[in-house]
Amino acid sequence: MFPYDFQLLYDIFEVPMVSWGKEVSQIPRQGRFPSPVLADEGLRKRLEQACGKGADSLPVILREPGGILYGTFALEEGQYFALGGILSSPLSSTLDSLLGSVQTPAPGSAPVSALDSALTICSAQVPVLGSAQTPAPGSIPDSIPVPEFARVSARASALDSLSDSVFDPDAGPSSAALKMERFKKLLVLCCFRLTGRKLSCSRVEVRSADAVPAETSSEREVEAYLDKQWENERHHGRGIELENKFMEMIRQGDVEGIKKISQTDLLDIREISEVSEDFVRQIEYNLVAMDALATRAAVEGGMNPEEAYVLGDVYLRQVEVNRRKLDALHLLGFRMMLDFADKVRKARQRKSQSPYLEKCKDYIFKNLRKQIRVSDIAPVLGISQSHLTHLFSELEGMTIQQYIMKLRCEHAANLLKYSDYSIAQISEYFCFASQSHFGSCFKRLYGMSPKEYRMKHGRKDVIEKM
Repeated sequence: MFPYDFQLLYDIFEVPMVSWGKEVSQIPRQGRFPSPVLADEGLRKRLEQACGKGADSLPVILREPGGILYGTFALEEGQYFALGGILSSPLSSTLDSLLGSVQTPAPGSAPVSALDSALTICSAQVPVLGSAQTPAPGSIPDSIPVPEFARVSARASALDSLSDSVFDPDAGPSSAALKMERFKKLLVLCCFRLTGRKLSCSRVEVRSADAVPAETSSEREVEAYLDKQWENERHHGRGIELENKFMEMIRQGDVEGIKKISQTDLLDIREISEVSEDFVRQIEYNLVAMDALATRAAVEGGMNPEEAYVLGDVYLRQVEVNRRKLDALHLLGFRMMLDFADKVRKARQRKSQSPYLEKCKDYIFKNLRKQIRVSDIAPVLGISQSHLTHLFSELEGMTIQQYIMKLRCEHAANLLKYSDYSIAQISEYFCFASQSHFGSCFKRLYGMSPKEYRMKHGRKDVIEKM
């Protein structure tokens, strides 16, 4: 199932790749040892739990005991991909720890390389897997014990290549982040090639195998929780009723209704359930759930899906920023519902004026980083180009191209504020004809050049490097 270029990636980095689930595939296809992922059912389960289910789950790097790294993500429901395992610490220090008991060779004897010595130690401690234990191509064994030696020696042929590519054994401690960053980039590249999703390396989470939640008996946990609920006379009925009211108001864009119900009909969340003994943390959990529900309700109410999910992400980040601040969290939840309801109300007003206008804006928003021509939009909406341009100008007070430039400049301003992308990169990112064209469009809207805007509003660490 792997594209041809994956074999080239392996030839360069010599980092094994494997996919399992509905079908099984691995690179390299033949080797001395079976893939640790295919051979170790426990490892597969940890990887599956770490990356979650569904093609929209984010890539994760799992750090196994001994500093071995696996990058993983879900391709689709029931199909997974993993990259690794490779040593996360400098290889020289890893080998040094293995060579602690190696004696100096006797005079006249052939010198033994550090790698051979390390593998000799491992093989003396743990038996090598026999050929009878190697799984048949295209199958996953029910259970094959994989000793640590199998993982180390399976990487033996790759150590020299890795020292020049992903990991540098002679580099100092300051390069640790760089090593991890390279592994993240390789994982993100594989994710893009297999799923088509363009992700930033910053979205790849690094987890320890100890942090992957262990399986629990759901029946036992549910019974224990119910017992506590009954003991404290708590139930979800009133909470569900209030939640449904709020979500319906968001769908209808009823800003005044949310203001009214928030002033007169609020509940203490502790009367409904107790998911944490820490009250502030329970509020944080509640806000995360409310964010997801409000986002979906806004989409159902007519808000542009991409704009709704972006707004939801912004409020999730605000939950993180305001952790442990009870008053701020209470205010944040109220502001979030009002914001979603207001956005839905405005979207419904625009759609009542003309459904074509909102569809046109949806198309522009989704294709903001591409070249957009009015002649491309009109056929998608099913109307003539002249009708679309006249309608848009009448309702918005500007031409479609002016609207596109305005939207691009607004998003470019956000990148100037919050990112470290150069002005040239931002200009290219939003398909401006040139950097000077970007500068003139931006200055017309904001009254200052992109550089001046960044100097005034940008991140301090970025400004210091300018």
